[in-house]
Amino acid sequence: MVCQHTTDLEESSQFVTNMNTLWSLFLDNIDTTLIGHLRDRLLNFASVHPQDMLQHMIVTYATVTADELEENATALSAPWDPFQPIVCLWACQTELQLFSVGHDDISWPTVVRTTVGILEAMGTYPETICEWRMRDLAQHTLLIAR
Repeated sequence: MVCQHTTDLEESSQFVTNMNTLWSLFLDNIDTTLIGHLRDRLLNFASVHPQDMLQHMIVTYATVTADELEENATALSAPWDPFQPIVCLWACQTELQLFSVGHDDISWPTVVRTTVGILEAMGTYPETICEWRMRDLAQHTLLIAR
């Protein structure tokens, strides 16, 4: 019981540290007049979740055209250069998914299925993909090499 309490305290402390870091990143790098209406009179931005700040910035200030969304969706299925580290594929797919947020969202399951499809079409990691496909749907993540 004491061990669980200690773990909970550590996790809570880490959460607060992470939130403060995210707030600092936002508030130190953007003009607060862009998110000023989210500010609380007493708490300033302390009661505003960084995700809400980001979502506001995307919805209000990001101008994305239909052509850009189409290009983004097409790029999600582009073949991977096997001479690049696979982490580059994960990073690219993540960036493409993040670009879609707030516009024409691409879900994580779609990203995962598309990425596995790319690897499968290339004949890359056939045993690992076969093992991955036999797992429960809840385990279908990009962490296929466990």
